[in-house]
Formats: sequence, structure tokens, C-alpha cells
Amino acid sequence: MKCIYPTADKIKPNTKFDYDAAIFYTGGKDSSFLLYYLSEVLHLRILALTWLIPYMAENALQNIEAAKKLLSNVTFITRKAPDSELRKIYKKVYELQQNTCICPSVVYVLFYKELVDKKVPYLILGEEPAQCRGIIFNKMAPRIMFYPFIQRISLMLMNIVRLITFRYPYKNGQQWMYLVVKNLAFGKSRLLKVFGYRNEIIENTFTALQESPELLKPFAEAVKKSRNNKFIPALVHIDFNDISRDGIYKWDDVKVLLHEKLGWNSNSEKGLHTSCNIENCKEYSQHRRFLKMESAIIPMLAIELAIATGDGNIDRQKAIIELKHNSGFTATPPQETEYINSYLNNMPCFPLGSGFYVQDTNA
Repeated sequence: MKCIYPTADKIKPNTKFDYDAAIFYTGGKDSSFLLYYLSEVLHLRILALTWLIPYMAENALQNIEAAKKLLSNVTFITRKAPDSELRKIYKKVYELQQNTCICPSVVYVLFYKELVDKKVPYLILGEEPAQCRGIIFNKMAPRIMFYPFIQRISLMLMNIVRLITFRYPYKNGQQWMYLVVKNLAFGKSRLLKVFGYRNEIIENTFTALQESPELLKPFAEAVKKSRNNKFIPALVHIDFNDISRDGIYKWDDVKVLLHEKLGWNSNSEKGLHTSCNIENCKEYSQHRRFLKMESAIIPMLAIELAIATGDGNIDRQKAIIELKHNSGFTATPPQETEYINSYLNNMPCFPLGSGFYVQDTNA
């Protein structure tokens, strides 16, 4: 049981078009490892897509620039959402969940049309094993859908319906891509409502996106037009344990490898979420809201570190140190909270060299 998305054992080169696969690239540990593996080990032509968020760590930005110089078979595309629109979205989602951490969802809004237009066959997610299985504990995805046998049955049933309605059948993984973008653009599907399934974070993101028609409208149009497009990229997963030495994705070893091969650096001892400066704020808000029974989301870092320790990805003592000294599980709000407040209130007071935007060019 590895991931709700299909696990790809092999990614075949795409001889008909320009790219073999795409990834969302943040400059963090996991996406950098995935980029290195696909481009340097498998020698695939990769489209690396980066959304410049206001809170990106400076070391992550430096890692991206270093990768651009070293990886010749990778095309890098970087985009920044207009601050005036992003503030509308962030303010709403902050109201709903006391943090602005919706990056994995909003990035689809910026890049989905590009992926379809360029006929990229795969979008490969850079989630490490603990993150993939962590969503089971938060009931963010039905546990039964993690089983490959069930995934194949569901795909077969979907394709029967699509053929009856004169639409192209899905290739494995395309159904998940379309379901993700459809839920972001138009809200939870009728099928998910029937089964009583809900993903609190996706629902909050959908609600927040309604605040910015400028971003949502073209995205929704692209999703609608792709309804019967056979070039929807397949959303797939590569299991990092499977491609690591001795079958274990050891965080410390990966950091050493990335430093040697890509000049990669981290500005802290954090093992998870190494590309963002306000990760502690998400952890703090999730912890406080769970304690107050305002949310059913168990703090993700706690779950992920527990799974990673059990799997051998990180030493137990190091995981405890990370929880104590590099997390947002504190009695008072993290210092980084001021950066969120500054951005939401259009106050250009972010410190130089921190990775935060110093001035608003799109207000």
C-alpha cells in the first residue's frame, strides 16, 4: 500500500512530443531528489514547474538556480501569481484554517493548461513515502483506494462510462489528474458526495479560489475543455523507497547525495518540508485547531515523522529533535507568523535575504 495515485515502476520516453514527464519543483529535498532521479538516472526529458510563493526559503531558490545550471535535459518554468489576487485567496483560506498552506493545490491552477497543451504524458509527484501514507490517518483519501486491485477496478468502471458517453477512455493516472483539477475548479464531485468523502484542505482551497475569478476562470475553462482530451497527463507516483539504496529513502543520505550532485543545501535540520519559511505556522495552526476540536486534521508533521521513523527514513532520536526544535508545536505562535500577517496586509517589510518578497509589484 503505497499511494492513492498509480505507482509507476517505469517511465517510458515519449518519442512523439517534447517531454517525457513533468514535476512540481520547489527546490526542497523531495522534489530535488525526484528531479535528479528522473533526469540523471533515467535520462528523461523533464519539465520542472515552479510556483514562486511569497514564503519560499532562500536556500530553495538557490537550489533551483543551481539545478538550472547543472541539468541540461530539464526545462524550467517559473511562475508567480499576482499578489493582488493571491492575497484574496490567502486571506480566505487563512480565515478557514488559520494558515495559508495550500501550495500543492494552487499550483495546478497555474500549470494545468500548460501540461495539457504540451501533451506531457505524466505529472510525477515528489512526495516521500511517509507523506503518501499519512493522508490515510487524516482520512483525506479512502483507504481502499490505496490497493492497486481496487484502483484497476475503478479505472475500468470509469472507462466503461466514458465509452458509453463517447469519450476517450482514461489511461491509468489520467482519471486522478482530472478528478483533482475538477474538484478544485468546480467543487466536490457528485460521486464523492454520494460516498460521504471529504477532504477539508481541498474544500478550503476550492472556497478560497472563488475569491479570485481572475485566476479561477481561465483554470476552470481549461479543465472544462480537457474533459474529452486524450492528452490529459497521468498523475502518478514513484515510490522513493523502491528507488533508494537498500530500499529505504534515508533523509540524511539523500541530502548528501543532492549536495554532491546538484549543489543542494538546506538552511535547517528539518527533514520534511525544506523549501518553505512558514511551515512552522502550518504545524502550529493544525496543532491548535486539532486540540480545540475545530478541525479533524491531525497535525501532518507528527504523523509523517512517526511513519518515517517506523520505516527507517529517519533515526528516532533525530525525529524527536525535529519535533522539539524544528517544528511549530509550541505554546505561542511561531515568529514566522509575522511574515504571513505582513503579506496579507500588503506591508512590504519582509527581511532581505530571507526568500520573502520585499515589495509588491502586482498590487
